[in-house]
Amino acid sequence: MSVDVTTDKYQELEDMLGIEKNEAIFYESYNPLSLYCRLMELGIDKQDSLELSKYYENVFYGPLISMYKHMKKELVK
Repeated sequence: MSVDVTTDKYQELEDMLGIEKNEAIFYESYNPLSLYCRLMELGIDKQDSLELSKYYENVFYGPLISMYKHMKKELVK
């Protein structure tokens, strides 16, 4: 019998944060720390990985999350 650990992980995130599965997948997969780790795995040095992930967080991830939360709040009204 095999257990799909991914489903359990996202279910736990859904329950903890009160978010939908697609949101949990996005938060888990596209957060700046995940990017940093992927860059390190590709062999990019620590400082460059850190700078790229900070840039990604400031230019893309942060504004996107803020916009998404605002849109979600407006839809709930």
